Amino acid sequence: MDTPGSSAPAGGLRRPVLIVAALLILGAAGLAMLALLPGEEDAWTRIRRSGSVRIGHTAEAPYAWRTPDGRVTGEAPELARAVFAQLGIQHIEWVEVQFGSLIPQLRTGRFDVIAAGMYVTPARERQIAFSHPSYCTHAALLVRHADAQRLRGYADLVQSPGARLAVLAGAVEGEAALAAGVPAGRILAFPDPASAAQAVADGEAEALALSAPSVQWLADRDPRLRRAAEAVTAAPPEGCGAFGFRQEDRELRRRFDAQLSAFLGTPAHAALVRPFGFTPAELPPALQPAPERRP
Repeated sequence: MDTPGSSAPAGGLRRPVLIVAALLILGAAGLAMLALLPGEEDAWTRIRRSGSVRIGHTAEAPYAWRTPDGRVTGEAPELARAVFAQLGIQHIEWVEVQFGSLIPQLRTGRFDVIAAGMYVTPARERQIAFSHPSYCTHAALLVRHADAQRLRGYADLVQSPGARLAVLAGAVEGEAALAAGVPAGRILAFPDPASAAQAVADGEAEALALSAPSVQWLADRDPRLRRAAEAVTAAPPEGCGAFGFRQEDRELRRRFDAQLSAFLGTPAHAALVRPFGFTPAELPPALQPAPERRP
């Protein structure tokens, strides 16, 4: 048996040539394999090839949460399931993170889509791309029963010395409260709605600002709490929620948007989101039914 470095008369000239050829073949094969790595494919090509998509969500009902039996549900996940099913993608890998981590982890590639009812804002649009909105709504306050008439909006919090406002870390309500004059020292950020609502119930904060559907969902499930008498802001809706994508994943977003647009506002869409408290009133303005004309 020849050992490395030995020189048999018949093979001594051929072996380097064979080795070089083998290395070239291996190198070419390696390059081909690298070209097929998921990181080298655009997201839609990889998703279509694998039949699987990774979706990031957070724990904020009624937009998205995980049930005790492990199913991820809510307005955004169920809508994402319906859209991807129309695209022929049946397998979804769900990734739960805190709200403030959704955009950073989308951008680093941990998942392909954000399905969390995230508001579209100029600051977020500088970091990621959004689908067409799936709903529009106002912010509202979650308070204890005794404060339901006293604390109706940001202005009441400003005028109530010592009143503390709970917000979700990374959510738009914190910025809105600051803009309305609520002192930064009285705004408390929490990682999830459940802990923020608990802080209000326990008296650690006087109110929690979140989107109206979230506030109503929390109020319906804790007898100590209720939605404040008025919305935080007046019409038009304070914000619209949508699905998030990496800016470079244009083909994935284009295909998703085409199916989403065809589905929004249909009877099937209404039936899908009704269990989560969404009605035609939460549809984006462009999809709102035209007012009936009186004779």
